[in-house]
Amino acid sequence: MVEVPEAALAWVATFILHSTLLIGSIWMLTRLLGMKVMAVQDRLWKVALFGALFSCTVQAGLGDGAITPRISLPSISSPVATAADSTVDSTVMKADQQSIPGPDRPEASSPGQTTGPAVPAVQERFRHLLPVHWQRVILLLWVMGAACFTGSLLLQLLRLRSRFRGRCEITSGPAYRTFKGLAASRRRGGPAITLTVSDRIPVPVAYGIRRPEICLPRSVVRNTAPEQLRSVLAHELAHIDRRDQAWLLAARLAESIFFFQPLVRLARRCFQETAEFICDGEAVRQTGERVP
Repeated sequence: MVEVPEAALAWVATFILHSTLLIGSIWMLTRLLGMKVMAVQDRLWKVALFGALFSCTVQAGLGDGAITPRISLPSISSPVATAADSTVDSTVMKADQQSIPGPDRPEASSPGQTTGPAVPAVQERFRHLLPVHWQRVILLLWVMGAACFTGSLLLQLLRLRSRFRGRCEITSGPAYRTFKGLAASRRRGGPAITLTVSDRIPVPVAYGIRRPEICLPRSVVRNTAPEQLRSVLAHELAHIDRRDQAWLLAARLAESIFFFQPLVRLARRCFQETAEFICDGEAVRQTGERVP
């Protein structure tokens, strides 16, 4: 019987191997690409962040299916079977029927032979390398660490949310007209976006997933030149159109759960940096000006 710690630690070991190979390969590939084809790099870093989760889960599922023992069932002859075929198969049927437990026949088991599914190779190695109580300790440490890092992420989100208290919606003025002009040219089908202003944030922020909004510092609204404000708004609108808020939240959550894998943190930072470059490019495309 496979213990839960064995299965969990085997999955974690597979994840470490897959994520190391995947993120390392994508990191080297993006270094070769340089600043070219940023859209391709963006997709590659998304695969780097979440591809290992998919691949190791698929491998674990295939492994469970592969270890299921096969039972040779007796062949049932059809009414049109020939007498010669039934004579040839009779010996095989008798041998198979002796190995199949019936309603009144107990299962046969030889000494040293285990009943039930076999243990996969990775889990068998863990069973030999670490006693079960140490496996439970390691699993408990992982759960506690993931809970601590996830709780820290939740606290950061709550602090960020508290900064947006007291913000006011912008419904008129030059900033609002610039925002409406840029929002009208974005691709259709996206959620409505709100423009707000706050005294408690230092930089412009694209905020929210279900109800996205762009929150600007009051100093930016008052003191920024019109062409620079247009570029700032175009950049934040690009983040919302790309759904970077959701992607970044998922990446931070993966980073918190798999805190023991530093390459996940590297992939998140590279994805975030690539998203900033892409949004800068979209702002240049929207405004036609590079300097602001």
